[in-house]
Amino acid sequence: MPKNTAKLQGDDGQVKGKKRPIEVLQETSEKPETKPAKASKVKKKVLKEDAPEESASKIYISGVPRDCPESSIREKFAKYGTVVEVQIPPDRRRNKKRIAFVGFAESSAAKAALAEDGDLLDSKITVRLAGAKPDPSNPKDSEVPSSKAKAAKLFITGFGTDADAADALKQHLSKKCGEVASFTVPSSRSAKSKGAARGFAIVEFTEIKTAKSALKLNGTSLGGNKLVVKKYEKSRADEKQMQKQAATKQQQLEKEKAKREFRVVVKGFPKSTTRAELEEHFGSCGEIRTIALPQKDGNPRGIAFVSFSSEAAVQAALKLNAKEFQEKRTLEVWRALEKGEKEKQGTTPNDGE
Repeated sequence: MPKNTAKLQGDDGQVKGKKRPIEVLQETSEKPETKPAKASKVKKKVLKEDAPEESASKIYISGVPRDCPESSIREKFAKYGTVVEVQIPPDRRRNKKRIAFVGFAESSAAKAALAEDGDLLDSKITVRLAGAKPDPSNPKDSEVPSSKAKAAKLFITGFGTDADAADALKQHLSKKCGEVASFTVPSSRSAKSKGAARGFAIVEFTEIKTAKSALKLNGTSLGGNKLVVKKYEKSRADEKQMQKQAATKQQQLEKEKAKREFRVVVKGFPKSTTRAELEEHFGSCGEIRTIALPQKDGNPRGIAFVSFSSEAAVQAALKLNAKEFQEKRTLEVWRALEKGEKEKQGTTPNDGE
């Protein structure tokens, strides 16, 4: 850029001071550069507009057991509508409970699934629409998160190995600290000392501040014994044991489901009817897993439980209700109810089995 110098003159016309450079700006036809609009804001706005539609058909589940497979979640929520996806985000902290997302084909199915208030592998779960903020007035949303629950659990040892010492510790904690939610004294699993107390307790408090108060008891005396109190950390042996128990529980549930889910009760046939004859009659409905013919005092009761491999087979079998069987007998066919539910005419799916 070209530069000129200008002399500074006073009122008397004499030059004063030094020469100062003066910049001369040249006119140009170029327009100053303007920053392009940030695309991220536009993109963010679009995403916000699309979010409600996606979240309306997806639910958020908390309290999911660590070892719970996707198939169990899918089966539990399939009754509300078509499940298109199940997501269980990875948990690097290895918490006992995890979260999951279930996507449905329709938003109405997701809304219906909000009524789910049960257990999943013996774990209490909480369900709400994905993206929805927890409602403090809702008891389900006000439950203590797993991370906070872990902070309220302590490992205590040094109190002794007999039952009286354990009872004294529990009373001591309740009096000095506050309400105790659970108090467990594990027993030995070895063959030599099986059933004997292992000399420590796992104590869970209802509030974190109560657990913090209990931590201050570390190093204090109780009945002449020095207590050791610290935060509870699961051992590998405990994790393996929990995984084994969860796997066994899942297998039992699957076996129970295989027996009960696709089963019908049949009455009205002659007591002399054989399994083969019933299998021939109901074989056209679909694949038959088992046929049970209960007896009483060694004599047939005149009732049968037919288990199929699919819901479609059950529906086909139900259509045989009031249809003719051998010797112009009229069959009664109805769905077998789940365990604990009252069966028609006082019968239960377990009768005779």
